[in-house]
Amino acid sequence: MNKKRTSDSVREFVSRPAFDESAIPGKDPSFPWISVVTPSFNQGDFLERTILSVLNQDYPNLEYIIIDGGSTDRSIEIIKKYEKYLAYWVTEKDNGQSDAINKGFRRSTGEILAWLNSDDLYLPGTLLKVGRFFLSKPHVDVLYGDLFIADSEERILRAMKEVGFYKKALMHGAMNINQQSMFWRKRAFAKAGPLRNLHFYMDGYLLLSFVKSSVTIWHIPDTLAVFRVHSGTKTSDGKKYFYEYRELHKEFFGLDIESVPCRLFRLCHSLRRLVLFVIQGDLGYILSGLRTKLLGIRISSLLNKSG
Repeated sequence: MNKKRTSDSVREFVSRPAFDESAIPGKDPSFPWISVVTPSFNQGDFLERTILSVLNQDYPNLEYIIIDGGSTDRSIEIIKKYEKYLAYWVTEKDNGQSDAINKGFRRSTGEILAWLNSDDLYLPGTLLKVGRFFLSKPHVDVLYGDLFIADSEERILRAMKEVGFYKKALMHGAMNINQQSMFWRKRAFAKAGPLRNLHFYMDGYLLLSFVKSSVTIWHIPDTLAVFRVHSGTKTSDGKKYFYEYRELHKEFFGLDIESVPCRLFRLCHSLRRLVLFVIQGDLGYILSGLRTKLLGIRISSLLNKSG
């Protein structure tokens, strides 16, 4: 992967409106309706690029909903700029991100659902790939793909690839599907939703609920989204995120992911992933991941010594 070229293409995709303003939603019945919900609160620095990453998909049957939590920055000005292309939007105080997402899904009418946080992005062609996939696989309830991690200026930091869904790996804390690249049928959400009011791991709660509901989950080896990391990213608070993650696994499966059996399972699954990536010809991805880990260890060691 050429990071510079990829970063430039992502930046170009969200730099300006590039969608067909004359397109009439619902004109092409061959594609399923996709409802995308964006929860937002004071994300004016990123919100417009998130909106453009959705609208610039030029997907024929898009229902785009924005639920703002009463922002006091320039978010409302940005939303109003695109409001005629939105199915619904509101700005009002809510009870947090989960509440905003649930509110958006209650408004949605699409057959396929997803949410995209107001600092993340879809890649070009994502919704067309998703629509075609669900048309071709009527038995599949949940789809997930791969993603890029980028900084606040759309510089790609690394790729995040997944392997095919393996229930036991998820139960033991060895697999965590990224919400940015996950889409699901409304019938699956009717079984597993709504989201619980969590501060960090609401996406994980939904995923665990899908597993408990025995819906069909499928991976495609295609990069669908960009997860942006910056100083305001909630998941940067790793301890609180991990606490919710651990407690939910205990609740859903009766497993402590810090126990020795779970740790051993994660080690075996890591080796399994390694073999699968080698078989797929992803040696470059493996080497990149090793470099990232070694660099992280080295930086951590230097910081500890200097402290």
